[in-house]
Amino acid sequence: MPTSFPEKAGLRTVALIPSSINLLKRLDLFDDYIEGRSYTFDSMKVWDSSSLFHEEGKSDEHVARVDFYEPDGMGVIVDNNVVNAAIALENERCKAFQFMQGKVVKVSKDPTQATRQLAILDPKTKETQTISSKLIIAADGPQSPLRHMLNIPHDIVQYDQRAFVCSVRTKNPSTTAYQRFLKTGPIALLPTSANTSNIIWSTNSDHARELEKMSDTVLISTINDSLLRNETNQLSSNVFIDSMKFVANQVSSLASSEGAHPLHVPEVDAILPSVPVNRGSFPLRQLHCHSYVAENFALIGDAAHCLHPFAGQGVNVGFSDAVALTRAIQYGLEHGLDIGSTHVLKSKYHDIQHPINEATITGLHYLKGFFEDNSNTASFIRGLGMATVNRFFPVKAYIHDFASYKMTLEKIGGETPEGF
Repeated sequence: MPTSFPEKAGLRTVALIPSSINLLKRLDLFDDYIEGRSYTFDSMKVWDSSSLFHEEGKSDEHVARVDFYEPDGMGVIVDNNVVNAAIALENERCKAFQFMQGKVVKVSKDPTQATRQLAILDPKTKETQTISSKLIIAADGPQSPLRHMLNIPHDIVQYDQRAFVCSVRTKNPSTTAYQRFLKTGPIALLPTSANTSNIIWSTNSDHARELEKMSDTVLISTINDSLLRNETNQLSSNVFIDSMKFVANQVSSLASSEGAHPLHVPEVDAILPSVPVNRGSFPLRQLHCHSYVAENFALIGDAAHCLHPFAGQGVNVGFSDAVALTRAIQYGLEHGLDIGSTHVLKSKYHDIQHPINEATITGLHYLKGFFEDNSNTASFIRGLGMATVNRFFPVKAYIHDFASYKMTLEKIGGETPEGF
């Protein structure tokens, strides 16, 4: 674990929503460590590059879209390395956990003690140490060796995509997060300070590799082009197409007359240094375990599920898992039950959290597919939907709550566990 905060920004950032921020505050992590190293964004603008909803004679600045705004802030963008360092430094202060360097080489069950045993190999001494616990929590990431050792069944969707990431400087300051759905996948511009942002661009694998190899000058031009270029489908004229374009223009004009503002996407003018490299990419996939629990064992975070990053909710769903599992443990302790029993873990953690995450993962999967459909009909429906939703506030509020995982956290119910 890190023992100090990184001097340079890392490639990976996370968007923390208010409920996650409140959790980190209760753990004495946010105010002391994260707040001064994060950046608050108060709005988000989402639009589709291939929508038919472009006003006649106007640029992509006036395309139909969905705008979200929270005067007190929608959340904060923070370097993932900062969050990891904050946890390590706070633990160094309060000595809540003992960190062990090593690799888990075996998981076994001790039926006489109702515990799980982990055999951990020390990489330096090559000696194996065995530890026992009534509950093993696997938070070991998307590849999760513990998940594989226990043969936890799971579904995987391998997307032929990689997420290209880099840090950039912008000419104008911004407190807005931008996301544009391109034909190859979404590109997001997430503000990390007044004039710096993080780029997360989901695209096909070959294109991601090309982006990694581009010179800074070419990459800057490519990013700006992708955020502002008009990708509207070139349509041949017929009655149906002309009718769709007429409706699109009418709705777009109406939305504009109701007070819609231009996008004003900040122009990127530099690629910034990051650690360990200035740019990179990682493969994208969807993963969801059939069960989050087994006897004396529970999965949380990326070990239990992986989401496409376009919604930016992976870390928030993981925090939600942690809260739900803590409530299950607290329930077991308060009622004198074995906290590692399948009954407690299933009824008080899995049965509550799994359906919520399943709904979120499935919804995002189909939403991703819908935005990747480049047909004229899909393009028309997307544009019509965005133009309408942006003016129909109850629907926009519902989408905002779903996208920010707010409804999901509320459905968990109950008070925050003791100590949180």
